[in-house]
This record gives sequence, structure tokens and C-alpha cells, in this order.
Amino acid sequence: MRTGSISLTIDSQFQHVFLVGIAVQRVCSWIPLNDQCALEMETAVVEAVNNSIEHACHNQPGYPITTRMNLRKDRITFVISDGGDAVTRLPEMPVLDDHQGSPPERGRGLQIMRAVMDEVAYWTDGSANSLTMVKYLPIVGLDDV
Repeated sequence: MRTGSISLTIDSQFQHVFLVGIAVQRVCSWIPLNDQCALEMETAVVEAVNNSIEHACHNQPGYPITTRMNLRKDRITFVISDGGDAVTRLPEMPVLDDHQGSPPERGRGLQIMRAVMDEVAYWTDGSANSLTMVKYLPIVGLDDV
């Protein structure tokens, strides 16, 4: 399997997030994964970029958001970075009250990321915030390459 890295930077506007989704789709379609796993990774990355726009950049344009994809033979790592405000506390899963009847429509992005990725970590370093997500890949034998 080939390895490598790619970065894509968009402005902090929801109208540009589709570009990140397309890039993740194309990278994942090249990896020997099933469609469901590829869709889950795309969803997790798009959720992370949306969260950067909403929570770190406060829905304001002018903040670059960079998505880096690093493909290795045993994993793919996504790092989403922005220069917005740091998130001081990551939210927990909203509690579903028996009287609500349906799950909340918002506040589930981080739970989706944690459910479909093998590792999720968030940190700030000076003026940059980064969310890293890792998905371990099945190692393909030499006969399968």
C-alpha cells in the first residue's frame, strides 16, 4: 500500500466543508476498506470541521481550517486544526429524557467521532487548536498489493 500525506485548508465557512468531504472520500476509496467504514470516516472528519467552524470560529469567516490526512500501511490519521478559540471542555453525550421521545439533533458530533474512530484527541498549542482522529487499517499482505 502506498503511504503519504495531504493537507487541505478551507476558510471557516460551512459552504466549503464539502471540499473536505470529497477529499476524504477519494482517499478512503483508494484504501481497501468497505464503503461503510469510508463513510464513517468522512462523517467524523466533516463533523470535526463543522465543530471548528461553529465552536472555535463562532460561525465567522476568515479563519483557516486545515485538514491533514496521513496514510500509513496500518492507519489513517486525520488532524483538523484551526486558529479560533480553544474549546475548554469537550461535551459529553446528551442525556435522553424518557419524555423527549427522540434523541437531540445537535451535540452528537464528538460522540460520532469517538464511535467510528479508534483514537480521538484534542489539544491546543499557542494559537492553534487541533483534533486528531486515528483509524487503524487492516494490514494487507504482499499478495494483495
